Amino acid sequence: MPVPAQSVGNPHVSASRQRLVVRMREVEEDLQNLKRSYNALSATNSIPPEILSNIFIIHNASIIQTYPATTFQREAFSWIYVAHVCHHWREVALNCGALWSNLLFLKPSLTETMLTRSKNSPLTVKLLGHNNPIFEPSLSKILSQTHRLRSVNLSGNVKDTLLSNASGSAPLLEELTLEAFGNLSSKIPMAFLQGGAPSLKAMNLKGIDIPFWGSLPLGPNLTHLRLDLMSLQHAHRPSASAFMKSLEELPLLQLLSLSGSLPIDTYPKWTSTSSPPIFRNLRDLFIDDTFSALSQFVQAEAIKIPKTAMVAITLDYSFQNPEAIGRFLLELRERWEGLKAPIPGLAIFKTFEPGHLHDDDFGFNIYLDPSSDLFRRDRPDFIFNFSNTTDTLTCGEVFKAFVEELDLSHVQTLRISEGMSPLTANEWRMVCTDLKALKTVIFETSDVSDFLGQLGKVPTNIDSTIPVTAPFPSLSKLVFHCLNFLQYFDTGSHFTSALISALKRQQEASHLPVKLEILACNGFNHTQHKKVCKSLPNLGFLWDNYEDDCDEDDEEDDDNEGEGEWEDEDDDDSDIEDDSEEDEA
Repeated sequence: MPVPAQSVGNPHVSASRQRLVVRMREVEEDLQNLKRSYNALSATNSIPPEILSNIFIIHNASIIQTYPATTFQREAFSWIYVAHVCHHWREVALNCGALWSNLLFLKPSLTETMLTRSKNSPLTVKLLGHNNPIFEPSLSKILSQTHRLRSVNLSGNVKDTLLSNASGSAPLLEELTLEAFGNLSSKIPMAFLQGGAPSLKAMNLKGIDIPFWGSLPLGPNLTHLRLDLMSLQHAHRPSASAFMKSLEELPLLQLLSLSGSLPIDTYPKWTSTSSPPIFRNLRDLFIDDTFSALSQFVQAEAIKIPKTAMVAITLDYSFQNPEAIGRFLLELRERWEGLKAPIPGLAIFKTFEPGHLHDDDFGFNIYLDPSSDLFRRDRPDFIFNFSNTTDTLTCGEVFKAFVEELDLSHVQTLRISEGMSPLTANEWRMVCTDLKALKTVIFETSDVSDFLGQLGKVPTNIDSTIPVTAPFPSLSKLVFHCLNFLQYFDTGSHFTSALISALKRQQEASHLPVKLEILACNGFNHTQHKKVCKSLPNLGFLWDNYEDDCDEDDEEDDDNEGEGEWEDEDDDDSDIEDDSEEDEA
């Protein structure tokens, strides 16, 4: 509505308008109060603030679980909408310190606001990939409040100047994870958490030097300890005496993982009044280090490893002495009851990772539980990895050490997986005679050409007085899983011929029926399936009808060969069905 010209600049009109503005504000305030009174009578607003706060906290936790703050910072803050529902809910949310204690790092102002509104609630701090200096002041303020820290997880540019803010006591701290990326130099300050962290249960340090071993907040409630100094050029290692003393103070330890962190000086000897600490709850022991450091650790019997623990050892850097591997295994077996038990399952793997300086790493998984399913990759009991060693040490040489120092006569299942064949043809000949109880061999994503070339070949001995042992005398099952036969054979026909010849030799040598499973493999089709079934009518054969990468020329060759060599085609389907049923039975 246009304003009359005579009212413009009229002081009486201006005063009237001002009174109307005041009145409108009063009415709006009255209306707002009426709405609040109305909402206060609703069922949801009859919930006591303490209970409503707990509901908000549970809602907050579910949001963070759905949208981890490390990846979805904005989504993780969506719980704030509970404060937009009504005045009462907003007041409850603003007064609930625990609701704001899981700090987010969308922008410094938000972090500061959450820190203020969290009041004195225990703090959860998680900032991964940190490289933005705008958060440094907030992080410094947060870490200085050590008495409030409950969980700290920082990765990226974790400077020791930043960590120096955390010098006080941390009575509530339960989890501590610090990880420095790339070439960033960082270290644990001498005064780090020197007030102690008695509630600390899990500590994980990676790429962060520890110049003063005593600066680590180790305590009696620690259950998980991971120290990884492998990426550091000149990391400070603990002295053997300080290392062993600190281990004695961790009676509840369940997981111990040490990479490049073992002492390299002489360990103190145990006396009649002292003995290695016994970790009755230890479930996982992971050690990755040089052979010298590993040998000293085992020889000194720095800890008493429970029989039921899973032990994973990675030998890093070049190493040339397979005999020393045998001695190491012997010493480990003498000090760990787990390796004295019969070994029913063994897995050998060789990996290839393009772009790495050392491409071919290999390892052995040992299974002590007869019920372990190697096909489904159950948890092994002992893992021995060899990293960056293949230029000087072969898988066959290490396997020979396993044969000589560990009892493999009870191995019933062998799995070969990941990468090219870890054993040469000559090494397969050795395996054939050493694993006398072997019943099942599983190949996964690996080369089978050398294995098939040696399967069933009876070794010839110059000394006629030595009895000739049939290869794999107990072998009854062969499994090929996720293989590409065309990667190691010119055509599918060549693979099929090698397979048939190998199985015939094996059955003639061992006089045992063999079951065959081919699952999710490329380079094998229906034509080749028929050939195998016709050539080996008593073979228990399970094939999942998966066929891929069989080119037309190969299939044409298969058909032509079938017409010339396989004349009887009447029993194709019946033989296949019978064999499948027999295998399933």
